[in-house]
Amino acid sequence: ASGPALSMRALRRSPLIRAWSGVLRGETGTPRVTLTWEPSAPQAPAVPSPASIVVTATTADGTLLFDGRIAPVGPPGIASTANRAEFDAPAGRVLIDAKVLDAKGVVLDTDSRDIDVPALRPSRATILSPAVLRASSAREFRAIVEDPLAAPAPSREFRRTERLLLRVPAYQPDGTPARVSATLLNRWRQPMRAVPAMDVTPQPGVTQFEV
Repeated sequence: ASGPALSMRALRRSPLIRAWSGVLRGETGTPRVTLTWEPSAPQAPAVPSPASIVVTATTADGTLLFDGRIAPVGPPGIASTANRAEFDAPAGRVLIDAKVLDAKGVVLDTDSRDIDVPALRPSRATILSPAVLRASSAREFRAIVEDPLAAPAPSREFRRTERLLLRVPAYQPDGTPARVSATLLNRWRQPMRAVPAMDVTPQPGVTQFEV
């Protein structure tokens, strides 16, 4: 019954926001989804800017996983649980719907997207979606390196002056951490140099790289 319902679902990416979602292995071994967002490019002066979004996440059969308002990703180095949606989810399709609100709570737009949550006990090692965190100074970078609450950046465009922290979750079939290596490529996907893994990890199974 879920097949036809999913095929009729209208997906929409709001031009007012950029959003990112990723999956980690939760404390109980179940997948744990994280979603962050930030306003996209500034709108025309007469168009209000997004101030928050109300996120509803459900499984394909309608089970509610998350329902709440979240703020945009703040300045680098500032940890907050208010700027993310976090929830446990079973493996399979998760439906995410959001209302984009201005500072007065007026709905500016809507956003609907689906994500596929992988099973975390496959027959071989699994690497999940990397998260990119940014810092504008050495002090901010040191703050986010050991902070599991530091919010991943939804954007994939960065200033030359920013320092980037790449977090890569990877697990063996039994749930133990998997070894991860990284290589920096040029725009033609040719190897430039190996990027060493950092000694510090904010969570088991997550390898960090400084870029």
